Amino acid sequence: MDSDPATPMSELEMEVDTELPTPTIERTGEDGEPGRALTVLEIHEKYDESYWKMCRIHRESTPLRPESEEEMMEKFGEIVGKVLDAVKARDWGHVVGWEGVMQCWNMLQYPIPRPLRAKLATLFYALLTTPGIEGRIVHSFATALYNLIENKKRIAIEDWQPDWRPLWELIQREYKLDRKADSVGNLASIFLHACGSINRFIAASEIPILLETFLPKLNLTVPDTYLLYLPPLIALLPHSTPELYLPPLLTIWEALNSSIVDERMLAFLGTLAIRHVEPDERGEGGDWEKIRDGREGVGMWPEETWRRIMGKCLRALNVPLAGSPGSSTTAVHADLSSSSKAQRLHRAGTPIQHLCKIIVYSMAPDGPVKGASSASSGASGAATPNGVLTSGMPASLGAGAANKGYLGGSKALESLDRLITSTESFFHPSNAGIWTLDLTSFIHRITYEFLKRMKEEERSHCRIPVDRRITPLMRLSLVRSLKTVALLAMFSKDPLSVLNAQLALRNMALLEPNEIMPEIIERAYEGLEVINETHRTTAVMSATAAVAGPLVDEKLWKDAGKHVVPLLELVLPGIDLNDPGKTMCSTLVVVAMCQQIYISDLSLVDLDVDISEEERTLKNNTAAFPEWVTLYVERIFILIENLPEEGGRGNRTGGKSEDNVLKSVQSSLDVLFAHLSPELFDRVLEMIYEYASTTVRSNGVRAVGNLVLSLAKAGPEKTLKRFWPFCRDRIREELENGASSIRSTSSGTGVPGDTALHWNLSILRSAFHFSSPEILKHKDEIIELLALLIEKTKSERGYTYTARIITKLMGAMTTMYPTEYNLVNPDELESDDFQKRHNKYWGKRYLADEVKIQWHVPSAEETAFTIDVLERLVKPLIDKLDALLAEGATRDSAWRNDFVRFTSAVRATWAGLGSLYQEEPKHGGMDLLDPKAELPHFTYDSPRPQDCFVLTDPKDPRYQKVVTLRAAWGELLHRASVSLLKSGSEDFTDVVTQIVRAIDGYMTEYAVQRASYDSDHKRYNASRELTRFWPRQKAFPRHIWVRRAYLHVLARKYQHSLYRRRSELDDRLISVIVEFSLSPYTRVRKSGQAVLLAISTTYTRSTRFALPKIFESLVPGTDPDRMKGALHVVGNKTITAYVVQDWRFQARYMLAVLESSWQEKPSIQQLISSIVAEILGVLQEELSTTVMRNPKAALPLVDEAACHVRSTSPIKAEDKALASAIEACTLESLKRKEDAYVQLIDKILTIANAPATHWRYTQMAIRFLRALLRRDRATNPEVTRLFAKSVTSENPTTRRFSQQALEKVFEMVKLRSMAKDTWQLLMECGHNPLKIKAPFPTPDVFWDNASHNEGPFYDKLQSGALVRTPMVDAYKTPPMETSAFQWEVESRPALDAICEAMDDSWFSKLVGLYAQESSGSGKDARHDNVRFIMRIFKILESEPLERTIAVIEPLLDDKDRFKQRAAAEVLAGLLRGSKNWPRKANERLWSWITPRLPGIFDRITPDTLNYWEYFLTIILSDRDPRRCTATTFVIDRGLTVDFAGESAFRISNAVAAVGIVAAAYNTKFESWTTQFLDLAWNNLGSGFAEVRTQVAANIDIFLNLQWHPAFSDVSAFVDACRKDGVDALALVNPSQMKRVESLATILPKLKETRLSGPKVNQSEYDKVGLSALKWIWLRAHSCVAPSIYPYMQPLMQEALRMSELMDSSDLRSYAIGLLYILSAVTPSVRYVEPVMHALIEAVRTSPSWRVRLQVLPIMQVFYFRQLPLLSDECSVRVLDVLVECLEDEAIEVREMAAKTLSGVIRCSQRHSILDLKARFVKKVHHLRLPPRTDAAHNAALRSLHAGVLGLTALIDAYPYTVPSWLPSLLPILAEHSYEKPPISTTVRKCAADFRRTHQDTWHTDKNMFDEEQTQALQTIVSGTSYYA
Repeated sequence: MDSDPATPMSELEMEVDTELPTPTIERTGEDGEPGRALTVLEIHEKYDESYWKMCRIHRESTPLRPESEEEMMEKFGEIVGKVLDAVKARDWGHVVGWEGVMQCWNMLQYPIPRPLRAKLATLFYALLTTPGIEGRIVHSFATALYNLIENKKRIAIEDWQPDWRPLWELIQREYKLDRKADSVGNLASIFLHACGSINRFIAASEIPILLETFLPKLNLTVPDTYLLYLPPLIALLPHSTPELYLPPLLTIWEALNSSIVDERMLAFLGTLAIRHVEPDERGEGGDWEKIRDGREGVGMWPEETWRRIMGKCLRALNVPLAGSPGSSTTAVHADLSSSSKAQRLHRAGTPIQHLCKIIVYSMAPDGPVKGASSASSGASGAATPNGVLTSGMPASLGAGAANKGYLGGSKALESLDRLITSTESFFHPSNAGIWTLDLTSFIHRITYEFLKRMKEEERSHCRIPVDRRITPLMRLSLVRSLKTVALLAMFSKDPLSVLNAQLALRNMALLEPNEIMPEIIERAYEGLEVINETHRTTAVMSATAAVAGPLVDEKLWKDAGKHVVPLLELVLPGIDLNDPGKTMCSTLVVVAMCQQIYISDLSLVDLDVDISEEERTLKNNTAAFPEWVTLYVERIFILIENLPEEGGRGNRTGGKSEDNVLKSVQSSLDVLFAHLSPELFDRVLEMIYEYASTTVRSNGVRAVGNLVLSLAKAGPEKTLKRFWPFCRDRIREELENGASSIRSTSSGTGVPGDTALHWNLSILRSAFHFSSPEILKHKDEIIELLALLIEKTKSERGYTYTARIITKLMGAMTTMYPTEYNLVNPDELESDDFQKRHNKYWGKRYLADEVKIQWHVPSAEETAFTIDVLERLVKPLIDKLDALLAEGATRDSAWRNDFVRFTSAVRATWAGLGSLYQEEPKHGGMDLLDPKAELPHFTYDSPRPQDCFVLTDPKDPRYQKVVTLRAAWGELLHRASVSLLKSGSEDFTDVVTQIVRAIDGYMTEYAVQRASYDSDHKRYNASRELTRFWPRQKAFPRHIWVRRAYLHVLARKYQHSLYRRRSELDDRLISVIVEFSLSPYTRVRKSGQAVLLAISTTYTRSTRFALPKIFESLVPGTDPDRMKGALHVVGNKTITAYVVQDWRFQARYMLAVLESSWQEKPSIQQLISSIVAEILGVLQEELSTTVMRNPKAALPLVDEAACHVRSTSPIKAEDKALASAIEACTLESLKRKEDAYVQLIDKILTIANAPATHWRYTQMAIRFLRALLRRDRATNPEVTRLFAKSVTSENPTTRRFSQQALEKVFEMVKLRSMAKDTWQLLMECGHNPLKIKAPFPTPDVFWDNASHNEGPFYDKLQSGALVRTPMVDAYKTPPMETSAFQWEVESRPALDAICEAMDDSWFSKLVGLYAQESSGSGKDARHDNVRFIMRIFKILESEPLERTIAVIEPLLDDKDRFKQRAAAEVLAGLLRGSKNWPRKANERLWSWITPRLPGIFDRITPDTLNYWEYFLTIILSDRDPRRCTATTFVIDRGLTVDFAGESAFRISNAVAAVGIVAAAYNTKFESWTTQFLDLAWNNLGSGFAEVRTQVAANIDIFLNLQWHPAFSDVSAFVDACRKDGVDALALVNPSQMKRVESLATILPKLKETRLSGPKVNQSEYDKVGLSALKWIWLRAHSCVAPSIYPYMQPLMQEALRMSELMDSSDLRSYAIGLLYILSAVTPSVRYVEPVMHALIEAVRTSPSWRVRLQVLPIMQVFYFRQLPLLSDECSVRVLDVLVECLEDEAIEVREMAAKTLSGVIRCSQRHSILDLKARFVKKVHHLRLPPRTDAAHNAALRSLHAGVLGLTALIDAYPYTVPSWLPSLLPILAEHSYEKPPISTTVRKCAADFRRTHQDTWHTDKNMFDEEQTQALQTIVSGTSYYA
């Protein structure tokens, strides 16, 4: 921890990188004509020039004198030199520490030269790819690398080209499936992120190699393969030439059903879309035509890909259908079948933002503009955003047809518009749900990306081709398309959704203010003038604040400014304490507007020039400013008066809501007062003075102080001049009358008589916030008043307020800060033009180099005043405190009060003087360095910028005086602490706490602290983001640059607070703080611990200094409270990490924990348990290993990179003598570390083996020992003996930990024996002597009995399913009698110890423990036990075989299920571990088990079935079938099973066993799949349900095994994908297709023989049909779900018929579920329309009305889900069939058809409305019902009802808007409102729904209706009209 006291901000976080101007690509000749294009080198030079210039601007924005670039580069060279020294010493901790110092240097805004940056990137990449380093340090290396290479303009591929292979090797190491994870960190995600960082530096020539590396590893039916191997492939692929790899990636994506892959692919495609919207500086990329391979499409995407993307977008919006809560999908379910390793990988994030990037960056004017001829045919609002929809059928949502127009002339924009149209109704607040956030996030991100792109295109150097740029029409069309839904969503109930909608509106207001601003202004006036709902009021307030920029800046909107004053007046009533939300929204509006304007009355100014009428109106409006300001301040007064009285915990005035209100009010006042004209400021000053001088309220003390503080920030001199005399006199008066005279030292309710004093103290504190000449005028009076306050204020509140005043005053005098945050620069503010026409400056934005800032720089007079305060106040107080500490002084309550308040005053004084003087280098503190093992060379030291303090010259008498006084204060604090500790006065907790705080201030309040800097940095970031409209914005409001400059001042000062040295006094103070941290008093202990932690992060090696005393408090016999204090100190996460990582303290810490069993207090034992967990979380194996920390370790890549860095200026050449000293110290340190490690192991063993050790501490010892196991050192035999002994412990937890530990021992032995060198040992890639390369096998070879002893054996076929490789990994046959493995000699003692422990009784006891009844359900086998047994037999081979056989053989015949479980576990581990045994031993094992296996499976019962199925999975997975010939009986039984047998269990068991064997063998089982598929298909109608279920599951398994395209090489696969798309993967199995088609012909015949009544479920039709549906259901939820479509097509009609079978609930449920599930899977385009046509035919041809009723909602859901993939012709057919169904004989069908028609029209078919309207109106008008007795009556009634339903469907299609054609329908419907049902019922229901959905907008909608139409609506509703 001492080595890294702070983690500074990165270079990128501190710099405004996005504001670097990008150089132009072309030069201009002298004649203005374009010249030659710049070379890449010249472009990079311009980038660097801009970078250096921007850094210089930021440095020079402050009054500080920055160091020269040469000087700072020399300092940087020293820092990098230390990094290189640490690298050579292999001291990774110091590498990270000095890299942190590099980040400190970066904060100072000095540039790193491009060549040096590239070489540093090479170095840190080499470090990142070095194995054997703990995860914490690896993460630091990755972060350092990211910081160096993130900015694309500062380093390019020409500068650095890393090799991606080492990174991939590390990822593979993390992916090893049999590796037990020991680390807490997820290194795979770190490496994966690094892949994404370096991909732009990988050359395009690497793409074929990348594809050849990753594609052969994919098996699309095994989720783990694509979830583990696709992410690194996608991350590493260069973005320059996507045409080389997009075809295979898109093909694979289309074939998969995975939400994780969707996220990855969409993120990748979004990045590609941005990258290829334009060529880069090299002229590469951006060729859409080439990327599409000449095919039609949208942007760079072929049309089919674009439709698929839009389909994903529609699903990502998560809108509900058919009653579902959200978007139904089976992709998440499919991903759950993957391993936890794949699930833990870092996700790519929500797909919405990536989809928005794809859509926006695919926009181009690439099609004809949609004509305006049929504007009247469209709907209002989002449906017809520009009122120019054409007649005729539309193109699909994915892309328009070539002969149709496109919205704005853009295909992508047309797709977006259709997407918004289809989801419009879900934006309405009344239709809100979990989807609302996704929808609003979508429109926000769309507008954000669009605005970003538009701004990029406006830049003069934009490289986007002109014919691809956004046109004004496109911009207008996009805004009109999104406007309505955004205005609807701004009233949502969810605050995040509201925020998204407001941000979208803000972005659109910047794009097209004339479209958006009038709408928002109208709603703002409506919502603020008449408050109907508080929610709507706050919503319009927030929206108004969001668009404040266009509202005030005439450059953004031509009507800007004239609404400012009226809106500000309307928000005044919102200031109401009873409604905190509304109050905060009101203040938000005030802040948003006032920070961009200057507030004064322009109506009084006469201008010499003519102005426009708009400007004249604005000037006249400003006449209301004075009155508004007055009213606003008066509202604040009322709010203060209504604050709650003090009470509750902490005696606060109210709770969190009141606190938030007061903060928001103060923020608004800060902004308001800072932008007032001098006249208005004087008026406000007088108002507040009048209020403050005539009012005193205990609940308003803090609030009135905030009022004055806002004044002081804007006008410190005027404020102090007005308030000082009054406050001075009132304070004196109150003190004379006895205020604050009641002594107290703890917080509590204030004394009523002290309120006036507190009131004025709060005012005075705020008035002193900033320095002003007025302070110096009254300096003597101020000092006298402060002295009086110190003497007279004896209550806790009184002296606390006094202390705060002193702190503020001292800080104002000695600190550098900006004195103003005005709208414009000081010279502009004083200009005549600004004073007369400041409205022209509203919303003004500045570039960085245009800002001029006024600063407060401490003057000599202020410094003299400060020193005077120290002399006249602090020095006497120190003397008084010294007297109080004198021996013999009576320490009563008065003494305590005097001591606390005097200490508080002195502490407060120094708290404000952190910037007064710069400390000299400290000496005298304990060095704590071991000269033989450590060098001071690596002691951290941050850059110390100059000019950060007032006093810097140690010879200056003022400097000496201050230092003397401060030293005296430190000595006093030490004496006071010692006195209290010696006298036993620690029970004076108030005194001790005050001393602890004082020591904290003395030691840490210097320069700028981390918390203070972080707080200012956070505020700056928040302010900048509020004013940032797009990422590369260069101009900001002036106050942002002022904050930025002040942050730079803080950053410079912050460097001085880091890595501070300790003096002798500091050491003594740390010692007393340690004592206080161990105090028996909780309050003292907690405060001491907090200070100790702060000190440990500030002073170098302070933790090392404190730890010995803390450890002394952990020895046996220590007081429990003192021990608890010590445990809390070392148990802190930061300190624990430091202690465990330092070998000097590691042993002492761990042993102290293990020796704590003597303390029986439950709280301490619980604390120890949590500490053990913390230790184990930090104690990674890499911490203990020394092999990679040895300076002699060979790391050629690292050393070469370091050498290149060393050769670069300004890094100095290596000091040979220093290098030798470093190496000697490092070697000595490693030697001592090794010795400490050995001693620690021995001592932990002693504790663990001691009979008196409690079992819980034995467990801790075992866990510690396991964590301390190292691969670079053979395990101690005694350790393995302990593990082996503990494995048979009766305690299950001890047994579990011991098994895990012994497993790790076995793994270490294996790694050490197989590794040829250190690199292989660390990479876990040692050589297996049996492993070879062999040709790719044919499926038949696995079942060749003649070769089962010959090999080669193909256990893990990691390629071949998608793409084959010529050679694959295989294993040769082991020797006959001798072992193929020779375990290393050094590990033999450990193995011998294990063998000694594992005698007959050991195995017997272990198996007996396994056979015991477990505490859980016991239904499943325990994988931990199996893995443990397997490890035993892998290492010890056949040595314990006979003992094991003797133990488990009796269990095989035992009927007890727990004994069966134990037998299955042990036998599975035994067989799994015997793979590489000598053949003779292996034959002995299999000869024993082979005859027993059939009997075992014959005796399986339902209770033991899971155990033996698991057994099969374990022994067969990743095994060549020739190794397990004993299990062929399972296959034989599966082929000969009698499906007509009587035992359902035996049949299902045999069938399930075959499925398990097939799944375990995977593609090796392919030779059997055809036989078993035929068998399964022939027995779909088995008489037992469980058998049929298993048959369906097996069919899916066998099909997956048959599906493996197995291309001969990668190039063949890529070519096939480019040519055939997804068809290259052969999703359809021809044989299976024939079976399905045959079934489709058989099922109708079977239905004819279907039984009835109770026997219906035994019908062949039901059994076969249900089995087939179950198979498709399983496949629909798998990773290959898109393949269900071709199989489902032949069965569609029969599935529809099954859905009406009311007598078979299972069959009906599966049929309906499958029909719905079709919409949840994204299919290939070719399969969508056949399914829709099948649904249409079912509706048209089915004789059953129930089928038609069931199909209609399914059709609607499918239509919506697959909308992007449907053609125009298919849409026409859907519309036609729905209109036909309106006249169906069944009224249920008619009503469902109307509902479906309404939904279809709403989401896509709005262009057909006028035709449909004319058709339905004609039908209703011309049809008269004949008498009921007439034979034609029923037909006429149906026809009339159809017309009415059609009209109501049209109305229902627009639930939240009123199209122009809609009002004319109401009189027509009114004529039929009194018809007989169902006509009248339909009409009235439609009217009721219309009233419900339009009530929120009726105040505007009613204008669309004339009198007759309104009366018609009233008639329909009947009675008094709702709308009257």
